[in-house]
Formats: sequence, C-alpha cells, structure tokens
Amino acid sequence: VQLNPQAAAEVLNAATSFRPSLGIVLGSAFGQVAESIDVDATVGFADLPGCSASGVEGHTGQFIIGRLGGADVVVQVGRLHYYEGHSMAQVTFPIRVMGAFGIGQVLLTNAAGGITADLAVGDFMRITDHINLMGINPLRGEAAAGLTGFVDMTKTYSESLGQALDQAAAECGVKLKSGIFAAVSGPS
Repeated sequence: VQLNPQAAAEVLNAATSFRPSLGIVLGSAFGQVAESIDVDATVGFADLPGCSASGVEGHTGQFIIGRLGGADVVVQVGRLHYYEGHSMAQVTFPIRVMGAFGIGQVLLTNAAGGITADLAVGDFMRITDHINLMGINPLRGEAAAGLTGFVDMTKTYSESLGQALDQAAAECGVKLKSGIFAAVSGPS
C-alpha cells in the first residue's frame, strides 16, 4: 500500500472546516484528555487511505479535530508502535498526515520508564533532546520517495514552546522535570 499523507489529509479536510496549527499526540495514559475536547470531527485511522490500525490496548487510533483549552487542535488518540510489527513508514505516517493537514507544531505525550533516580513513576518530563537507539532511522529511504533524507535536528525541541510548557506546568502546580529521551524499539 502506497503511503500518501496528502491523500489522507484530504480526508481530514473533508471532515471539518477547522484548520488547526497545533497537533497533540496522546500516548499511553493520556487518552482521557480526549474527553475534554469540544469535538468538531472524528476520523479513525481505518478511514485514512494507507493508515494502519493500532493493536495496543487503549490506543484507539483516531484523529479528533476540535477545540481544547481555547485552541483549535487535531488530537491523535493512540499511536502505532514499531514493536507491533509496523514499518517505520507506517509508524510515522500519522505525523506526516498532520503535516499535510497544515499542522506546524506537535505536542507528543507518552508513558516511559526512566533510568535516573531523579525520576519516579508518575513524574512529568519535558524532553529537551532524544537519542535514537531503535536500530533504524525513520528517514531511511525518504530520498528515494522524493522526500528529505536528512532533517536538521539542532532545533527539534523549541526552546520557546518548552518555556511555555514550563510556565503552564508551574501555573497548574505540576512539577515538570526535564531530560533526554532514549528511543528504543520496545516494548520495554
């Protein structure tokens, strides 16, 4: 199956007149956030040409387009995982669909283990950088597909958005730690 983010984004365009610029990916343990969205449209992964379904419990695999906290957003409820047997192209496809839909900024959430004594179960951490230990590059083959085969990673994590996240967490009384995320293929 040919993965065409633009064709999938057209399904989102047809489902709503909203044109948000912010995307949010709800990972494990964050699904309840979806209940707070003033929903304009819901589109399942199965409704998007080329998009695979998630097999992980609690990852419903859908985009919800609406308003959250006063902002127009597209929220991805659930993710595809490399350890489920999906290709890296399939795993990254929903994010590429967001980009084709016009999303310029994405807030990623997930539940992960920590390897430092400074982190405890339930802590929130702002990711300031990441290290890919998965043994595969998600950009492999992109140049052949007519896409960029190299992405400049020096400013992947926006300092201004990070500071806004720090401030929002403080205003909510949430202690936000920071650190570097190690990406592994999982499940771990």
